[in-house]
Amino acid sequence: MDPRGPGLVIFTSGTTGPPKGAVLPRICMVFQPDAPPNCQTVCFRPPHWLGGAISLVEPMLTGKKLHILKERAGVGRIWEVLRSHHITGTGFTPGILREMKEWLEAQSEDEQEEYIKAFRNISVIHCAGAMVSPSVLKFWKNRTGLPFNNVYGSTEVGGLATYKLLDGTERSDAIGAAFPGIEVKLTDGDHGEICVRSPFMLTHYIGDKEKSKAAFDAEGYFKTGDFAELKNGEFIFSGRANADYILFRHYRIPSVQVEVVLTALPYVTEACVLGVPDNEAKEICAAVVRLTPEQEQLQSRHSEQIINLARLRKDMNEALPKYMLPVLVKILGPGEEMPQTVSQKPIKSQIIKKYFGVDRSWSAEKSVRGVEYWGSMPAPVEADTKLWDWLGLQRADFKGEA
Repeated sequence: MDPRGPGLVIFTSGTTGPPKGAVLPRICMVFQPDAPPNCQTVCFRPPHWLGGAISLVEPMLTGKKLHILKERAGVGRIWEVLRSHHITGTGFTPGILREMKEWLEAQSEDEQEEYIKAFRNISVIHCAGAMVSPSVLKFWKNRTGLPFNNVYGSTEVGGLATYKLLDGTERSDAIGAAFPGIEVKLTDGDHGEICVRSPFMLTHYIGDKEKSKAAFDAEGYFKTGDFAELKNGEFIFSGRANADYILFRHYRIPSVQVEVVLTALPYVTEACVLGVPDNEAKEICAAVVRLTPEQEQLQSRHSEQIINLARLRKDMNEALPKYMLPVLVKILGPGEEMPQTVSQKPIKSQIIKKYFGVDRSWSAEKSVRGVEYWGSMPAPVEADTKLWDWLGLQRADFKGEA
């Protein structure tokens, strides 16, 4: 059978629009030789998206022993399988790694050591689906000592496009270089839309000839709709064209860049930055933030070290121009979760409605519990600036004659 012939239909995640049925070639299911003896893996992800489907089918085709968990198995169950069986490889998302970290930290020190010892049977931590926060990356690097492979891809490209081995010192939006055998280019040379040509990518969208034709450029590269820059030989992710830019007045704020700064704060473990519709400003920069368990305890004690919108803006001020700082924030409490797809990507439209109460546009007159609002214009102390201050140049006080 032709390895490039149609092998399966997987629907896209639907984070930015209606899901599309991507027809993928047979070769995308088996892109490596037969597994060595005694390899074991675990499938804990839903099989109706690509990551889950591959983790279910690929082991059977390459000769790995496969452990399948029930639907919606919690991270505690994942830890138990890792401890009870010699699991030598599996894939993770940033959200799963964060939940596994928090579950492990709630166990006794002796139990933690047992679980970590078992986890080290995995040779490499493969993580895909979103950016991993620095605090989560640091935890896994420090506790396991394993290589951490950050993978960028999508359903249409067969799951794989680029990879970056992270050691904890890089930007969390670095997605590295192309996998061997896969070609990646940017439409404008060192920046622009990410385009991928791969033996694993889709052949077409089922039942939609127009979208199938429009999905590829003249050279046969798939146009991902994601943007990046090329710096020092590696790709830096900028965001998705139709979802990851906030149209604040006459500025375009890249939400990924704001998320990078937010998650680099030592007390933040997860963040989603999005544009909330606003009648005056078009969109305003909003953030949903999850604090570390240690910081959550301080919040509950009404400590002087409490984190709020003012503190976030102050701590982000050195890294971002003022116009990019969040003006709306929701800090998640214990048990609160962001709406996500099965592949753990945030569904921004649902997040906006759930946590900011917005159907059409934000209203400063509407009080939403747990949400802080800074305003869609600079605060008085920030208003005494010139245009170039808002464009990112740092303000300085000059004493002397003009």
